[in-house]
Amino acid sequence: MDPGFMAIHVAALILAILALTLGDQALHLCGISVILMIGLSLSIRARRRPEYAVFKMRRRARRLKHGRLSIHLPRLDGQGGDMRVQGVIVHVIEMHHDEILVRLDSPLEIGRRRWDLVALLPSRSGASFTTLLDEGRMPVRVVLVGPAYLSLTRGNLFADRAVRRDPPVGLGSGFAVLVPSEP
Repeated sequence: MDPGFMAIHVAALILAILALTLGDQALHLCGISVILMIGLSLSIRARRRPEYAVFKMRRRARRLKHGRLSIHLPRLDGQGGDMRVQGVIVHVIEMHHDEILVRLDSPLEIGRRRWDLVALLPSRSGASFTTLLDEGRMPVRVVLVGPAYLSLTRGNLFADRAVRRDPPVGLGSGFAVLVPSEP
């Protein structure tokens, strides 16, 4: 925390305690109100500025939005090797888990379905997409999702039924490479 911020709050707390112990009823009310204001100030600061490293990393991962990715994933036709698809990051989910949604430049076809959205999840537990920002590449799990999934992640609760009707399809492990933006 900022030392000036802490010094002001400690001084105010000391004055409030002195007002509660030494003063009459009017000073007691003043001391109580100062303590309430200190509590309000600290709670507002805690909400506006996350102190946990996980929250900071997720907030930093927001910079990935609208970036271009090249995703290397296993071939869908079973011939071995891997294939490369490119796309643009359309949404970075940072609430309860790390996930990135990518809109592909050319849709993937599996059976009769065409998929143009891919969800990327970190392949290692506890990994964050800040690794992708720092190193430019990262191992990921690849999941094909429909447009209803994107709508659900953006807060549309009515899309839940559509996601259950058309569930995501896991493709396995892959590799994501951040493509540098052209000036």
